[in-house]
Amino acid sequence: MRVPTHVPVVDQFKAEPGMFFATIRPSLSTAEAIEDAERFLIDFRNMPRWRQGMRAGQARKAKQTRLIGRYFRRFGKQIWMKEAA
Repeated sequence: MRVPTHVPVVDQFKAEPGMFFATIRPSLSTAEAIEDAERFLIDFRNMPRWRQGMRAGQARKAKQTRLIGRYFRRFGKQIWMKEAA
């Protein structure tokens, strides 16, 4: 069975919330980070192929930010409250 690559990253963010907020910077909130990532991905899809090739790394990072942001938007408060208790 293949483990998704985002699982270790999410586990690190669960342990240390400050690391998550440092990752989504300059966004001030999870919702803003997701919105920025989605905006980039929409722009990326509208780029010519030669430009997409040059910005593939940024697209990969935006997809990961969107995925992790959605996870923590939904479960982050519960996770960090359990850690604090």
